[in-house]
Amino acid sequence: MKHVKCYRPGYPRPQLVRGRWESLDGLWDFLQTDSAATSQWSGGFVSEAKIRVPFAVEAPLSGIGDAHPARYLWYCRRVQLSDRRAVLHFEGSDRVTDVWLNGEYVGGHTGGYARFSFRLHEFAKEGENVLAVRVCDDDSREHPRGKQRWLQENFLCWYVQASGIYKSVWLETVPETYVESLRVTPSAERGEVRVEVRPDRFGPGLCAEVVAEYGGTVAASAGIDLNCPPSEAMQEEPRCAVLSLGTEHLWSAEHPALYDLTVRLKKDGAVVDEVGSYCALRDVACVGQDILVNGEKIYLKMVLDQGYWEDGHLTPPDEAALLYDLQYAKDAGFNGVRKHQKTEDERFYYLADVLGMYVWCEMPSMYAFNERSRHWFVREWTQVQAQFYNHPSIMAWVPLNESWGVWNVRSDREEQAFASAVYRLTKAGDATRPAVGNDGWEHTDTDILTIHIYEQDGARLREGYKTLREAAEGSVLQARRPFAEGYVYGGQPIVFSEFGGTALRVDEVGGAWGYGNGVSGADALRAKADELISAVKSFGYASGYCYTQLTDVQQEVNGLLRADRTPKIAAREMKKINDR
Repeated sequence: MKHVKCYRPGYPRPQLVRGRWESLDGLWDFLQTDSAATSQWSGGFVSEAKIRVPFAVEAPLSGIGDAHPARYLWYCRRVQLSDRRAVLHFEGSDRVTDVWLNGEYVGGHTGGYARFSFRLHEFAKEGENVLAVRVCDDDSREHPRGKQRWLQENFLCWYVQASGIYKSVWLETVPETYVESLRVTPSAERGEVRVEVRPDRFGPGLCAEVVAEYGGTVAASAGIDLNCPPSEAMQEEPRCAVLSLGTEHLWSAEHPALYDLTVRLKKDGAVVDEVGSYCALRDVACVGQDILVNGEKIYLKMVLDQGYWEDGHLTPPDEAALLYDLQYAKDAGFNGVRKHQKTEDERFYYLADVLGMYVWCEMPSMYAFNERSRHWFVREWTQVQAQFYNHPSIMAWVPLNESWGVWNVRSDREEQAFASAVYRLTKAGDATRPAVGNDGWEHTDTDILTIHIYEQDGARLREGYKTLREAAEGSVLQARRPFAEGYVYGGQPIVFSEFGGTALRVDEVGGAWGYGNGVSGADALRAKADELISAVKSFGYASGYCYTQLTDVQQEVNGLLRADRTPKIAAREMKKINDR
């Protein structure tokens, strides 16, 4: 695996890399309370209890391992600053996070699945600074929670919740004027990449230079005038550089070609900030019943990945754990991953970019339908989509899954309107990728018709979906209809995006489960996976599949790998099945 030029081991934001940074992962002073009071702790504290960030308080790797924590979680750490111009980044904290520095309130954030940041300039001092963080979580079904349980114990396919900080926390030192974000939009058809550069402020004499390299050789460069802020005129042009790269090096799962990007921010001709990034030339389109990448028809062979680890729960123990999962999937003959009900550590998407794996990026579900839940869902989904937009491996967005949170979407007009609005909002945020409206069934608007079916008899599966009509209008095997009332199949590509899920019976202890009755022995499991995958491959109208699932997850033991990542089926044996 060849990393891009800007790659730094452990750096949490691989799409925008700056030299001066410090990880705050490690031991923090910690306490938990049911009181919302702030005065006692916001100025800092020392405690006997220590928590290891970035693991949720419930995860054993946090050093706490409390499956039923109090509502308010407090963290404290001393940080040394040699420059007051620091930005504090949280990659993920669930769910209401408030921050104090040296006893002064810095700011707050609500949401658990997107990065958020605070500028510390007003509150920081050179030398030692006291950082205090309070995180409040609850069991409400109104906000997005994905596979986090809301009952006291695990049930069905919902697992131990993740409270508090559960992704990396880090500091970076920035200059007086700096690059705040990049938005990279490729067009393989035109052989060009559009790079939008947003500084933290516009001003006189400000411009940016963007340079793309391939294999160490400069391929293209362009400048952007950032002299003044965008006006309020109706026809304001975006502040972007267009790099003409040709069509020789296109990104796909088979050939993951990446260009290195360097962005230099200049003021009056002098460089004031420089960041590293990367990009790729890659197009995704749905044309008729086909999914095209760079104009060529592809067949998706994906695996469902929920991103849980034995001792870290939603948090991988390290970057190597992310690479192990992706490498197993690729070695097993899968060309894609459906990251299910979770936004992963951003280094996962970077590794998928480098290795060459198609990824479906899915929003964790809410489980109630009302004004507040809709507000929180839409707000956070747009943040997630913006954060991960630049990764070429992400080939589809999945805002809703199996009617979760829109339980009556089959017939309820208000819920149908919401599902359609979320689809259209997703397309407004990114018109370059397909969006799956409601993965699994009861679709309203969607670019891909997806089907979830856990029939364990391969012959029945073949018979139940033998024609396009069964897939598009409904099979006797599936109680849920493919489309909500008033919506019909429009000739979209069809993907069987959940099936399989067979468990080894030897693993079925302590309430653990898989779909169907399970099988005994690794040979039987391999044969069953072959039987079911072969059945789905027999559907000539389909554009691919997603097998459930990559790993065991707590009580759900239908993985190709156990929770400790021991293979139940060797990668080379799965590859034979996928390649057949």
